[in-house]
Amino acid sequence: MSVIRRIRACRRDESGSATVEFVLWLPIFFMVFCGATDATLLMHKQTQMIDVARSASRAVSMGVSSQAEAEAFALQQMNSDNSENVSVTVQNGFVTATLNMPYSDVVIFGSFLAGDSALGASVTMVDESSTNG
Repeated sequence: MSVIRRIRACRRDESGSATVEFVLWLPIFFMVFCGATDATLLMHKQTQMIDVARSASRAVSMGVSSQAEAEAFALQQMNSDNSENVSVTVQNGFVTATLNMPYSDVVIFGSFLAGDSALGASVTMVDESSTNG
């Protein structure tokens, strides 16, 4: 009978139940934390890209830099060696700077979920260098 009493006592004992609940919830909290971190990194990089595109576009529109210089500036600011991700064009009196960067170059935890997705930033300004003469 003592074995049956021990089994019943173990079934009534609830010590350690908080540990089980913690272990069940931990992966969910970790996934939320990782998702929030990646989202924050993406938003921060998007803001940086918009600022770099604005600076490059502004430099060309004011006649301070050439298109090639603006593209080199943008590549340096983005810490990228891939010139396909940066373009500065002058067309019909407008200067457009376009920057692209794959998600996988930005995120830490969800790079396997990013696939071929990319962040993009494009800024267009009036070409004031051509109107000023």
